[in-house]
Amino acid sequence: MPNEYDPGPTREFIQQLLEAVPELHPVIDDHVSFNEELLPYVVFGDITRWIIELHRSSTASAPSDSQSDEILERILAFLEHAYASNATDPQVRNLIGVSFLEELDQAGVDYPRLKDRLGPHLRRELERWE
Repeated sequence: MPNEYDPGPTREFIQQLLEAVPELHPVIDDHVSFNEELLPYVVFGDITRWIIELHRSSTASAPSDSQSDEILERILAFLEHAYASNATDPQVRNLIGVSFLEELDQAGVDYPRLKDRLGPHLRRELERWE
């Protein structure tokens, strides 16, 4: 039985995400350096942890955190658009669901506020899994 998983769409999606959010370069670079290749589902776990930390920075009281807030809004909007689009490859939607939404509970006490920042499609999908 042939393997039906083609990593091409998920790798292309990560490249598009990197173009939209270049601040992710260190996360992706560290992942590739450690794993010697891009493993989409694994790196998305790293991206999710990065998003959680970004959320925590953006909700801190320091005025310099407006940059964190802008980056967070940009990445969440990108993920929302990708998840909501009918043109998105099912593997990419699965990547976002399995390696992002399912892992958001790592935010602990920050989970409810982070969930509130998601767009309607991502929030609805997340609520299905709660």
